[in-house]
Amino acid sequence: MQRRSNYGERVIYQTSVKERNRTVLSGYVDLRRLCFISVD
Repeated sequence: MQRRSNYGERVIYQTSVKERNRTVLSGYVDLRRLCFISVD
């Protein structure tokens, strides 16, 4: 029972980390796009 709850917490943590990485990557891509536009 306790092992299952630990596994569930781990899954939730992994999904939150994936979401955070996705938002960071999208923001980084947007920043690069803005830099390229400003350079042009």
